[in-house]
Amino acid sequence: MTTEKLLTDDVRVSEAIARVLEEAGIDMVFGIIGGDSWMLFDALIEHEKTIRAVTVREESLAGVMAEVYGRLTGGRAWSTGRAPG
Repeated sequence: MTTEKLLTDDVRVSEAIARVLEEAGIDMVFGIIGGDSWMLFDALIEHEKTIRAVTVREESLAGVMAEVYGRLTGGRAWSTGRAPG
């Protein structure tokens, strides 16, 4: 899927992000559900065959877990927080 296709589809931003993560080969997402990020985790449900979502209690742990996951498995991970800032 191309960026142009994402921009012309009538999709939520969270769904577009989930599609981009899937295309990038991300297989794990670590983060806190809260603020605006709950919409992303909701969108990831439809991508659960290719992307696994793991919730954490502290935002800094999400980054550490994503890095350790990548180093130990060679997989690609992404971390997210509750909101920008």
